[in-house]
Amino acid sequence: MKDLKAFIKKIESLQCPQQRIINHVQPFLESTVQQNITDPVSPHVPNAPLTMTIKGSKHELTDTGELRASIKSMATENDIIVGSQLKKAPVLHFGAKITPKKAKKLALPATRNVAKMTDLRNVKGTLDFLKNSGWKIFFKDKYIGGIKPIGGKALGLKSKYYDKKSKKNKPFYILYIRKDEVTIPPRPFLFLNNNQINELKQIALEAII
Repeated sequence: MKDLKAFIKKIESLQCPQQRIINHVQPFLESTVQQNITDPVSPHVPNAPLTMTIKGSKHELTDTGELRASIKSMATENDIIVGSQLKKAPVLHFGAKITPKKAKKLALPATRNVAKMTDLRNVKGTLDFLKNSGWKIFFKDKYIGGIKPIGGKALGLKSKYYDKKSKKNKPFYILYIRKDEVTIPPRPFLFLNNNQINELKQIALEAII
């Protein structure tokens, strides 16, 4: 980065109109950060198996495309700022340890369908909706499960329990995995590597010529 700062000072000494340079550089910076999300130069820490199941892919920072679409740039008189206004963006970039705020444990959706429903209603809202639809919900130390009503649509990971009355194995569904905490590793995307910096320099020089 020292090399880049020295280059910027050299550009300033040439007294080229800054707006001209900004117009050339700004789109490159924005698209480069977006590329870091979808096609990282250095491999990110792989997703956990549960995360890959929910997302349906191995891509660490892409799912719905929300993060990539949130990357925007803003030019001031002397700077170009690139970033995201998503609340989860700093967590994805720097990593974090997630712990429950009010509940005893975190509840992680067990399948993609449960995750979609949770996005709409949150965990409590989803469980209340299922109860009102005839589901029997129960809490275990490691998961939240449910028994669907007769004729009801299956949801979650199918498993079995032993019914003492009928003396038969009957199906139930794991809706959420319960954990005390979750550690999200850092997966940086707001940066420029050496090759990207060299490309940035070339674009800036082309604006001057």
